[in-house]
Amino acid sequence: MRDFLPGFNVSSDMIFAKSVLLLDDCLGTFNWIATGTGGDDVHEYATGSAFMTAKGMHLKTRATGAAADDNLFVSRFMGWPASGLVVWRLRFALVDSTKVSAVQLNLFLRDGFQTFQAQVLYAPNTPQIYYLDDTGAPVAMGLLPWNPLNSQWVGMELVVDASAMQYLQVMANGIGQDLEGKALYNVGASAYRACDVQIGIVAIGASPAEVNFSEIYVGEFLGA
Repeated sequence: MRDFLPGFNVSSDMIFAKSVLLLDDCLGTFNWIATGTGGDDVHEYATGSAFMTAKGMHLKTRATGAAADDNLFVSRFMGWPASGLVVWRLRFALVDSTKVSAVQLNLFLRDGFQTFQAQVLYAPNTPQIYYLDDTGAPVAMGLLPWNPLNSQWVGMELVVDASAMQYLQVMANGIGQDLEGKALYNVGASAYRACDVQIGIVAIGASPAEVNFSEIYVGEFLGA
């Protein structure tokens, strides 16, 4: 599956293409499901969080009682990817990198029998990039880790084969790594048939972690 570039969408708007599961420009109603440490955390679309459009997604862990490892996760649930290819892509920018322990992209594939999880995690203060292996353990990748620059917008992408339940590749800040053949983590039994994605941020100390996100896409289009 090295040549997994689908056809271009030319007959209709992207949002109506059957190959698109999620296309979020952060301009509508915020309907992601938020979980985490709780309290006065922030999860919203905001003008100050925009990259190219009028708004972006603003995530911030709690300020009152802030502590190390405070976290905030937002999730969206969608249908099953028909082709078996899932491309999960977005841009993000750290507001203050010294306060962020991790930025996570999680993908859950529920095939009606089992739940499989894929993950790419950026730890800016190490710095290092990890993927979640088939035992549920984070594994450092050979991707060139970059020292974070506050307010720098970077792309991150996770590509998986939902038919074989394997990774295909991960991309972060313009550098990709081939993970083809590496199995996803089997979380456990599930009676649901769904594809859901989750964005997570984790605080490194007793100050809120704050990250902006934009151009959020889940579908079958890998791009050039």
